[in-house]
Amino acid sequence: QQQQQQQPPLPKSKDSVGAVETVAGNADDIPTENGTAPAAAAGLTVPVNDDQLGREDLIKQHFVGRLNHLTAQVQYADSKAVAYFEECRSMALRLELAQAAQKRISQELKGTKQRMQGLQEEVDDTKRNYEDQLAAMSEHVMRISEQLSSKQNQLDQLQSQAAAHQRPGGSSRSKRR
Repeated sequence: QQQQQQQPPLPKSKDSVGAVETVAGNADDIPTENGTAPAAAAGLTVPVNDDQLGREDLIKQHFVGRLNHLTAQVQYADSKAVAYFEECRSMALRLELAQAAQKRISQELKGTKQRMQGLQEEVDDTKRNYEDQLAAMSEHVMRISEQLSSKQNQLDQLQSQAAAHQRPGGSSRSKRR
């Protein structure tokens, strides 16, 4: 290889050894005044045989395949990311709608509770009023009953006095008892 590196560059053509190509920097560096320089940097060509071309083709095919595979993976990941993004956006929208509905329902519940509280207060007032009226009527009935009882007693007394006055001797009634 040292002899090949020291030989002058061959023109780009095919010969009995194999094809000649321009090589991008590798172990085929060429010695210069300041050290070594890659053959491609010096614009030089190096001879390449059929085995090297086959190997390069295999390497190229491998990396093209790998590149295609990685590109497919990136596209798949990108499509997944888009799908997840759309799903997240949809979920965010549903969340906003659910929160708005929850707020509306919460306000309706608050209003309903206030109406229930007002109705409960009205029921309590009505109940209290009925109880007061019932108590007043009970007292009134008791008073009337007492008055009726008193009047009945008075009537009984008056009837017994009237009966005693209608009989001669007035005391005969008291003797019979």
